[in-house]
Amino acid sequence: MENTSDTTVQSNHDLICPITLEIYRDPVLAEDGHIYERTAISQWIKQQGTSPLTREPLNINNLRSDENIKQLCQSYRSDSITYNGQMNLVSITTNQLDAHAERQIPCKQKSNTKRTLLIIIIIVSIISSLIIATFVILFHIRSNSVSETSTINENPLTLYKLPNNCTLSTIVPLFSWNNMKQFNYTYYSKLYKATSTQTILTFAFRNDPSYWCLDNVSVMDISSQTELIINGGFENNPSDGFFRCNSYGNSSLNLFLASPYPYKGKRSFCDGSVGLPDYLNQRLHTKIGHVYHISFWLQNMGDVLNSAQVVMSH
Repeated sequence: MENTSDTTVQSNHDLICPITLEIYRDPVLAEDGHIYERTAISQWIKQQGTSPLTREPLNINNLRSDENIKQLCQSYRSDSITYNGQMNLVSITTNQLDAHAERQIPCKQKSNTKRTLLIIIIIVSIISSLIIATFVILFHIRSNSVSETSTINENPLTLYKLPNNCTLSTIVPLFSWNNMKQFNYTYYSKLYKATSTQTILTFAFRNDPSYWCLDNVSVMDISSQTELIINGGFENNPSDGFFRCNSYGNSSLNLFLASPYPYKGKRSFCDGSVGLPDYLNQRLHTKIGHVYHISFWLQNMGDVLNSAQVVMSH
């Protein structure tokens, strides 16, 4: 049976909590389909109320123990103890050989040999730690990164042939909500790597019984710390930068700037389109290969039927 260090490191990926970055001791399965350390995800839910990976609402009472992962973690720790014991045995055997050789060499040469062995052991230990840390960091980045490719036909937004030059193409989905219960303003953010010099940020809102409210929209170039969004707080009326369209050909934006429901400041964008979504857009001048931090605050003021999506397109 193959038993290499690469195989061991690769298997450890599935045993590491995405919050603590440590091997599970009490793994639990959450409603978002991901596994976490119980104490870490419980504290996160108490503070945030949502999934740290998908931003879905989570409930502590719905956490379920994952005995299979727990047994794998216990088995991994047992294997690690056995491996360390074998290394100690090798070290003892080496010391015995050194003791036999020391009777035939001067004391000064014996001291130099021990010092060399100690340096080698320290170097091997540091290299092993760096390799493990690299795999953990790569796993964490992959879990939080945004997919940069998307098939147009996979997203229903591309099926709409809208007026006002608002048809979307080559989209990258960022967020999606469907038939959500009412929730207060919640912060969402994600990274996006630009593949075009002209990019459109689009929010698609449908809320039959009530409204979605949006505020403090930001698209920040990480390398230059440059803000691309114009009037992300919707304080200007009419709203600079944004334009709205839908399947009915309506494009007026002023009526959707609401003063009673801002997260911050005096206004926010609130939309309660019935049946088919409204689209709120802003065209951005992006640089190919640059990474942008997209963030906003969103509130759902009603119940089903509703839907919301956030996409980047070009």
